[in-house]
Formats: sequence, C-alpha cells, structure tokens
Amino acid sequence: MAEPAPDEGLGDALAAGWHACAVAFFTVAFVLAVLAPFLAVGAVLAVLGWVIYTAR
Repeated sequence: MAEPAPDEGLGDALAAGWHACAVAFFTVAFVLAVLAPFLAVGAVLAVLGWVIYTAR
C-alpha cells in the first residue's frame, strides 16, 4: 500500500509561488527580448511615416 504524501507547509507554498512568479517574469522578459528588434523597426517606420505624412 502506498504511503500518503506528507503535508506541505507554508515554506513549500511560498517556494512554489516564488518559483511561479520567477517563471512568469522570465517568460515575459524572453518574449520582450524576442520582439524587441521587430518593435524597434516598427517604431522607426512609424516615425518615418509620421514625418512624411506631416510634411505634406
């Protein structure tokens, strides 16, 4: 017969929550790092378009 799992305490819950928060932070940072070059090119194109549009 299998033994029941021991109850996890407050420290284990805090560790799991901290791990989830860190994973979420690193995921957001990774996605922003991947998108950064495309956002930069888009910003340059947007500024050029705005300058050309307002020059008329």
